[in-house]
Amino acid sequence: MSYEIFIPFSGFYNSIHDHNLEREVESFYSDPESGMIETDVQQQNVDDFPWDKMIHSDYAKLYVDTFNDEFDQDGPFTFKELISPREYNFETDRILCTVESSFIQHLYLVTPRHALQKYFTKHFTSRSGFASFYNPRLLDAPPVNKWDYNQLQALLEAYMEFKDIMQEDDSDLYFMDDVACNGHLATLIDECLSRKDI
Repeated sequence: MSYEIFIPFSGFYNSIHDHNLEREVESFYSDPESGMIETDVQQQNVDDFPWDKMIHSDYAKLYVDTFNDEFDQDGPFTFKELISPREYNFETDRILCTVESSFIQHLYLVTPRHALQKYFTKHFTSRSGFASFYNPRLLDAPPVNKWDYNQLQALLEAYMEFKDIMQEDDSDLYFMDDVACNGHLATLIDECLSRKDI
C-alpha cells in the first residue's frame, strides 16, 4: 500500500530553485569566454526563454531524485505531480509524491513524539487568518494509517529535523547544490529548448 505525501519544497516563486534555473539559463546563453551576457541578442534570448510547466515539472522530478539521496533506504519517494497555484499570494508550488506504507510506519516509530507534536502545533493550530482543518494535538489524531498528505508531511519534516537532515529554518536550501554544479540543470535547459523547436 502506498500513501501520497508532500515533501519539503520552497517552490519557484523568488526561491533558490527559481534562482538556480535563471542562473543556468543565463549561463546557457552567456559568452563562452567571459561567462557573461554581453550582447543584446544574448539578453533577448534569456528574456525569451520558454518558461513552461514542463521545465518546472522536470526540475521537480530531479529534486525528488536528489531528495531521495538524503535517506538510507533506496529512493522511498516517487514523484507524482507538481502542484502550482494560480496565484502566488498565499501559497507556492508543492511536490506530491507517493511512498510505501512501510516507510511511513518507520518514520512514525522512530520520530520522537515531542518532535512530531512541535510540527502539529505549528502547522495545525488555528490563528488569525488561518482556520485549521486538523486537530493540533497529536494524542487526538487518528491512527497514522489514516493520515493525509499534509499530516504525513508534518511527520516527514519532524523526522528530518530529528535526524538533522534538514533544520526547520533551512527548508530545502541545500538539496540541489550538487545538481546545480554537475550539468543536470544544463541538460534540463537544453531539453526545454528542444521541445520549443519541435
